Amino acid sequence: MLIPRLRNDHGELPRLALALATLSTVGFSLVLCAQLSWMQLAPRNSYALSNVLGVPGRNLLLLTLGVGMLVPALLGLLLVWRKGPLAIETLEYRATTLSPLALSFVLPSLFLSRVAETKPLFYLVVLSAFGLAARALVGASLRAQGARRAQRSEQPTSWFERLGARFERVESRVPRGAALLLVLFAATGYAAYFGHCAVARHRLIQTVGSDVGIADNLMANLLHGRWFRAPAYFGTLPGSYLSVHAEYIALLFVPIYRLRPGAETLLWLQAALAALSVVPLFLSTARVLGQRAAVWASALYLLLAPLQHTLAYGFSWMPAFCLFSFTLYYAVVSERRWLLALALPGLLATTEAGPLGVFALGILLGISRKRVGLALGLCLLAVLVFVFNTRLALLAGNEQQLPPTTAGLKTLLSNPVYFVLDLARAKKLAAMLHALAPLALVPLAPLSSLPLLLPGLLFTSGSSEFWPISPEAAQFQLLWIPGGILSLLFGLGPLRDSRGQRSLFLGAVVAISLASLSHSYNFGLLLRSDARNAQSKSTPSDEKRYADLQRVVRQIPASASVVATNYMLSHVSNRTEVFEAGRPYGKPDYVFFSTRELGGGARTALAATLATHSYALVTHVEEFYLFRRAAETPDTLEAVRVLGLSNGEPLSNQRNH
Repeated sequence: MLIPRLRNDHGELPRLALALATLSTVGFSLVLCAQLSWMQLAPRNSYALSNVLGVPGRNLLLLTLGVGMLVPALLGLLLVWRKGPLAIETLEYRATTLSPLALSFVLPSLFLSRVAETKPLFYLVVLSAFGLAARALVGASLRAQGARRAQRSEQPTSWFERLGARFERVESRVPRGAALLLVLFAATGYAAYFGHCAVARHRLIQTVGSDVGIADNLMANLLHGRWFRAPAYFGTLPGSYLSVHAEYIALLFVPIYRLRPGAETLLWLQAALAALSVVPLFLSTARVLGQRAAVWASALYLLLAPLQHTLAYGFSWMPAFCLFSFTLYYAVVSERRWLLALALPGLLATTEAGPLGVFALGILLGISRKRVGLALGLCLLAVLVFVFNTRLALLAGNEQQLPPTTAGLKTLLSNPVYFVLDLARAKKLAAMLHALAPLALVPLAPLSSLPLLLPGLLFTSGSSEFWPISPEAAQFQLLWIPGGILSLLFGLGPLRDSRGQRSLFLGAVVAISLASLSHSYNFGLLLRSDARNAQSKSTPSDEKRYADLQRVVRQIPASASVVATNYMLSHVSNRTEVFEAGRPYGKPDYVFFSTRELGGGARTALAATLATHSYALVTHVEEFYLFRRAAETPDTLEAVRVLGLSNGEPLSNQRNH
């Protein structure tokens, strides 16, 4: 009787086929997810990377997958056989509500760090597709449940809806401000952890001049009234650091640096700035989406892998860029003029990308026709500061030395077609996906909010080095963070407020949460124990090595000029006259190096210094050597000979030449 009835009603057969196919896919996906989860890590990596599993394992997998596909379809046919075509509606409902489980087979592979690191572009494309599909399927599932409940005038029946209703009841009883205190508590722990990681890496003698030494030397010069001088970067050549990086914001934190000058102070300051960014982000999100979503957005920000790498691997002012970007946005939406007066100059002064962030916000306000006067003022001020910064850079060098954001803007204005096509290169596409895939590609953002992504796009266009291939480029990946998260809020706000679109809003929250967790696990430092241990784990020999270094450093007067090798630089950079051995350095008072770095240009430069000037050995502790300008001694001659810095000749003979 069933087949004739289906023949007579041609609309029922496609509905039945689609429902059965969906249920079969769900069964297939659940079985594959379970099989992958039960596998050991090594065979799971081999299966995901190379499709290598072995004959017994593959036969078992194929058998269980076949069962997983057939059983739901047979049960569905049995239900229709017994109850007739009326059961098709029930099957459709069950298939729709269970459809998000069709993606479950992807989840185990999304948390395989080896796959993500070996095939990053493949991983990012899969992650993006998973995020988009999960948003749509979870939204459809919740919408179907809501429609069924509305027909029957029922209370929430799904676990997700019951959980949401329970959260709403709990939220109504929680005192106002408790959510912000929770976020602040988490951010404080976050800052403490990554501050400790950064300092531990510094004490493991893994930081170089570009990591923190140059910034430390800049702060030391500002502390002594020497405006934006950085001998650690320029050597004895003239130059203002502002021509390299427009980081006027350093002046604001000189009083904090004065408390304890040194690289470790800057590392702790950076962690504090990054953690403090959750405050304006929380307040902005709470105004648009409510307190629960504000807690979620704060956690999303803290999970971002580029932020974690930036905090652990050196110092930059990019966390301040995030802080003042979020603060400026909150000042605008909350109409707090006093906060606007503080945040606007702060953002303009953070880096050369600061004016781009201000300009992007001005464009957004102009497109949305909100506060047009303020929008014009922001754009005009941003252009003036950007032109001033660019002029400083051009006066100091040439067009090839322009900051990447400026170079990207030049490309955009001169050849928009090339600008777009160039972003499609695999390396640059991967860099953009690293920023947008954890946010599920910001799929719900309206076009009016896309100008907020301008700083990240311009950097990607103008740069040739990207994170995670180049770890030091992680700081520039932060240019995407304010624009990406704020664009997300612009898209989610209307969905949350629209009753018919709330299911899509919840689907987006689920999809973005899973995508963010996956990306943070694979590329971040917080969720994996092996990544955490690699940052701060030290051995007794490491501790002794650092103690030996400090014994030598303590013998250098604070007012002395020092030339140091790259890894030694950041340990003496809190002096005004500090030079890196690979740059011009004249006649410093002290020469400080490690024998591990006597290679290439450093050996040549140090050998020339010891061969042409009078330096005496001050101390020698294991690998660390310290010389000062003074009459040479027999110990000096012996040390130079042992180090191979005399080319086999006595030091006095070399001078005669």
